Amino acid sequence: MQMKDEDQEMCKLTHLNRSFICTNIECIQAKRFQLVCHKCLTLQHTNQKGIQKFKNTKTVRHLDDFIELKELQNHLEQKYQTRFNFLQDVQQKCFDFQKEQIQKIEKFPFHDQNFLKQAKADVDTQMQMFINEIGYHQRLLNETKQYNNQTNKFILDLYKRNDEKFHNDMINKQNQVFDRIRTNLAKKGIDLQKMFANQEDKINQADDRLKKLENPYASNKLFKYTLIIAILIMISNQFSILTSKDQKQIQIKESLMFESDINQIKEQLSEFQQENIIKIEEIKNTLEGKLMNEIEYLKLYNQQLKVEMIELQKQFKEISLFQNQTINILSQELSNLKEQVSISQNQISNMNNVQIIKQSNNSNQDNNNNNVILIDKFNKVDEDIKQINFNFNNTIQEVREYVDNRILLNKQFFNAQKYLLGKIELDYPIVLLQGFKIYLDQYLNKSLTLDQIANLTDSFSSTGIACFGGISVKKPSHFVLMACDYVYEIFTITTSRDKARKSRSGDNLYWYFVPRISIGFAPNEKVHLQLADNYDPLDQNRFSIWVDHPQGGRRIGNQTSLIDTTEYRIVLYVIQ
Repeated sequence: MQMKDEDQEMCKLTHLNRSFICTNIECIQAKRFQLVCHKCLTLQHTNQKGIQKFKNTKTVRHLDDFIELKELQNHLEQKYQTRFNFLQDVQQKCFDFQKEQIQKIEKFPFHDQNFLKQAKADVDTQMQMFINEIGYHQRLLNETKQYNNQTNKFILDLYKRNDEKFHNDMINKQNQVFDRIRTNLAKKGIDLQKMFANQEDKINQADDRLKKLENPYASNKLFKYTLIIAILIMISNQFSILTSKDQKQIQIKESLMFESDINQIKEQLSEFQQENIIKIEEIKNTLEGKLMNEIEYLKLYNQQLKVEMIELQKQFKEISLFQNQTINILSQELSNLKEQVSISQNQISNMNNVQIIKQSNNSNQDNNNNNVILIDKFNKVDEDIKQINFNFNNTIQEVREYVDNRILLNKQFFNAQKYLLGKIELDYPIVLLQGFKIYLDQYLNKSLTLDQIANLTDSFSSTGIACFGGISVKKPSHFVLMACDYVYEIFTITTSRDKARKSRSGDNLYWYFVPRISIGFAPNEKVHLQLADNYDPLDQNRFSIWVDHPQGGRRIGNQTSLIDTTEYRIVLYVIQ
């Protein structure tokens, strides 16, 4: 347990550390949670009037309940660990009992599947209510790690509360929940032992009735069989007489029935043809509508490409203009150098022949040096021109690659807008997310944090398209469940725990992001955020992940108890 700096201030009256508090139940009920120094605490509990028998004495109340914060911390450390382990054990027992009951229900062979699903949902609901209560105590326990104005009440409650009584109360509540679940299952007939006992009783009762019925007639079996044979002979004779007389009438009736069947078949054939014509028209209209949508999509896509191509053409013209200007400048420099060479040569030829040979030799040597310098300059100009051409070709290649990549990325972005945006998908192949990049891949053994979400939103544009969902380790190539929407739709903060926010991208997608509770999506606005979405446990289109929780995980589809598991991962793909 930690203590804030503001709680370690010096007392203004005594200049002593404010590190004492009274733990008597009377002071706790009076909400005296402020830390004070020992002297001030003693003055607060001193009876100023004294006792009448001893007028010169003063009494100090609750003196034995005075405790320093360090001692309180040491005591709470032990209680914290004990209670934390106890709550973990209770929670694990609940999960084991829930799993055991659901397995029994799934193996029960004599009921309708919908009935069994409802029974499992009832078990999940009742267990989840008790697990939520355990989570509430765990949150209170976590808040006692730091002593401040918000947590001092919980800390003193933990200090004064009897652990044994708390444990007994929780165990009694747990047993009540278990008994209630067993009773409900027994009322619904999902109890194998009682079922077999009832069936055995019914079989015994049936055997008794058969014995009672068979005994009176055991001596008259021969008479009974003889009577039955005589009746059968009489019926057969009567039937032969009737058949000989009514044979013609039967033939007439059969011919009439045959004609009526033919007419009925003709009517059905005409109706079938009419239905086929109607269906063909409907298919034709549907295909025309889809074709028009595709044409509109292609028009929009081509328009976007035209805009980008115009921009690229402008950039290409600017680059070409810059290259031409550079070449012109270099050409001008080259011509100037050539003129200088010609001038120098003319000067050499027109020199005075009267000069001294030595001077002429020196001048020739200088001219030769100048020529060497000019040749070097020519070579350098040629190299510069080659380098410019090389850079220009590289720039053209980079522009082409950029254009191709941008066209492909735009196409992938438009496809995501058309086929994924605002939808919830089950068992969706990851390979179809063309152009998407993964920004989050994390097991469900730890929860998301607000800092982690803030870093994610800073990593990409809020107008990008993101696919958020869960993946099973057993099938990493597919999403178990995911929803696709704009980034700002996913990470918009909400406050309600019973109502999600409708996405602007689709009619069947609702988002919620309640800090320190959970983040996820649902197919409608109804949610029940008790740390995570507990609404409709059988709904496969619900996704809810804990945020800033000591444990990780929670719900993917109808799997509502994915806690601290490494069998599933949460992932986030984004295209922008």
